[in-house]
Amino acid sequence: MTTTIELIPHLDAGDRALWRGDQNLRPLSDLGRRQAESIAAALAAGGSIDSLYASPALRCVQTLEPLAVRLGISVEIVPDLIEGHLDEDRLALGERCLNALRSLVAQNEGRRVVACSHGDLVPGFAEHVVSHLGVPDTHRLERRGQWYTVRLDPDAIAIELNLGPDDFPR
Repeated sequence: MTTTIELIPHLDAGDRALWRGDQNLRPLSDLGRRQAESIAAALAAGGSIDSLYASPALRCVQTLEPLAVRLGISVEIVPDLIEGHLDEDRLALGERCLNALRSLVAQNEGRRVVACSHGDLVPGFAEHVVSHLGVPDTHRLERRGQWYTVRLDPDAIAIELNLGPDDFPR
């Protein structure tokens, strides 16, 4: 049975170099909050969503909050969706994300869920499954507001780039 995971990189959180303090506490900017509303509308229009998952970073949780309000469900934290560590190469990053997604599949078999992570982990995952698992190539993320639809079943993985809503705030 196929599980669908909408895998989204967090939205605009301003300039990380200007943030003083713990990066995991950096919030979405005003633009990022408007973007989150736009993404929530697009995802909700795409059919039933059963669960929401995010990296522990505040900006990831905030990316999904408008969708959580629309759906009346909470955002669950998945520690392995956190951004890469200094000692973690692209292969390790992609493997960690794949393992986190497989864990979500085990909890949500046959359902559609949304997961929010970071701008290094999400493309690292796509690169990993294409180059190491033989998944057909897909377009790469080019800007905020795009995300991957990942379909996983016991025997296969498919990944497709969503271009995002036409009216996405930039």
